[in-house]
Amino acid sequence: MKTTGRLGSAACMASIALAVFASTAADAQQQLDRTRLLIRVSANYRSCRSIRIEGTWTRKIGDKETKASIALAAMRPNLYRLEIKGPDIGTDVVSDGRTLTALRTHRNVYTRSAAPEQLIGGDILKGIDLPAPGVQLITLMLQGMWRDARHPLAQRLGRAEVTGPVAFGDRQAYVLAFDYNADYSARVYVTTDDNLLRRATLYHGGKPEITETFTKVEFDKNLSPAGFSRELPDAALQVTSLPPVVLPAAPKPITLKTYDDRTISFDELRGKVVLVTFFFTTCSYCNEEVPHLEDLYRRFKGSGLEIVAVNGTGETKEAIKQWADGHGLTFPVALNKTTTDMVRMFTVHAYPTNVIFNKEGKVVYKKEGLDLEGMLKALAEAGAGKS
Repeated sequence: MKTTGRLGSAACMASIALAVFASTAADAQQQLDRTRLLIRVSANYRSCRSIRIEGTWTRKIGDKETKASIALAAMRPNLYRLEIKGPDIGTDVVSDGRTLTALRTHRNVYTRSAAPEQLIGGDILKGIDLPAPGVQLITLMLQGMWRDARHPLAQRLGRAEVTGPVAFGDRQAYVLAFDYNADYSARVYVTTDDNLLRRATLYHGGKPEITETFTKVEFDKNLSPAGFSRELPDAALQVTSLPPVVLPAAPKPITLKTYDDRTISFDELRGKVVLVTFFFTTCSYCNEEVPHLEDLYRRFKGSGLEIVAVNGTGETKEAIKQWADGHGLTFPVALNKTTTDMVRMFTVHAYPTNVIFNKEGKVVYKKEGLDLEGMLKALAEAGAGKS
């Protein structure tokens, strides 16, 4: 038995050694594949005399989408122009060969310094915060800095995991995945036939949020030096460093608690028209309106209508239950200031106030006071009663 145990231990150790060897070999192959790919990509950008790129920047959270246009141009030895035009990320960076100017267009502030003597080895975007990995990486390639261990983005790129080729429209692309910063991870798509960076996506919480797509890439065209200049807008303020890009926070999902301890999640109501009516129990107009709402609910709840009453004045569960029972209500009746403060969200000052969400979850109607005719028209336009 002891001999068998020693043989078993030896077999186990051999298996572990083989696993470690296989893992080490796989890591080495991954590093080799990554290095080869990045050398090919870098060669395209570093060797060009000039480059002009056009693309789009999109940020999507739920139903809210914001867009910006991207235009990047560079010409050796040291001309550079980046324009990102959008409501959240508007930025211009211009090197005219003598001066490097960086402007936050929506803040109307700028920085100014001496331009680098050449792009190679320079760091045009140093200190310019941009949630745009594609622009950052292409600039890194133009400057020949993708292997610079001192550059934070180059360090992270150097640890990227490479997969593919995968389908990319009617083409094929390799995918490089890595941590972009503490908040986002990145996936970068490089087309296999020309080794160019075509798309970069930032993921937050495992979901894609920001995407850059480069639709036009031209090398070695004759670019006018006049295109590498930028007049500052009136009243622009010079600062020592650009303020960071502050993107609007992701909207929080609406959830409510009912007086009988049920939870209502508005995300789960997508696909329905939702009417929210704000009330308090002794409101005469609310009490006049609510029987009509109950009638609507009974008629159309099976064909795309949901109604939620929200108490707006912080009354007790017992008072709200007595009110709901007294009117024979079958639709949910929610407390306020439990999970989502909808009174504050919609700045409710008068009762009843009625808010209608369409089937995509967008607010299409809000009105204070009792207006049954207007509310019924808005419900019909939103598709209530239509399956």
